[in-house]
Amino acid sequence: MRELAGGKLRLDEPAPAVARLTIANEPKRNALDHEILDALASVLGGGGELGAARCLVISATGTTFSAGYDIGALAGDTFAADAEAIVAHPFSAAIDALDAYPFPVLAALNGHAIGGGLELAISCDLRICSDAARLGMPPARLGLIYSHTGLRKFLDAVGAPRTRELFFTARAISAASTG
Repeated sequence: MRELAGGKLRLDEPAPAVARLTIANEPKRNALDHEILDALASVLGGGGELGAARCLVISATGTTFSAGYDIGALAGDTFAADAEAIVAHPFSAAIDALDAYPFPVLAALNGHAIGGGLELAISCDLRICSDAARLGMPPARLGLIYSHTGLRKFLDAVGAPRTRELFFTARAISAASTG
């Protein structure tokens, strides 16, 4: 196993030709920060770190897949600008690298996937959720406008009605209700 992002992201090979990236930021409910996002972009960017993998699994430690961006570290008076900066660089770079990865990517949602954590999962080719998982997009509750590219991913993956429900209500839905 190889530790990345100060140990908050782990890379291993659980089976031949299968790579697994595990988010390991449990004290912050596996929130995504600059280090994790930069490491994701780097590993997926074709630097050879995934070796002979022909399939990638993205998972997490603990009981939460990802609580989204680590917004707790953002300053109150510059929150909107800081949040926009996260979306503009490290998150976009990680999602773009994921989109460019030439082999199937599976998101193994061991628990809640909220905000950026859910977008990370939606960006994967397949998603498997535990029965306990809840999925939600809280940008409206935070007063943030979500990117059009992020919205497009949701529209393509879950359709317009479910996308509207997630984004307009900002409430989490159970994985069991996603059918």
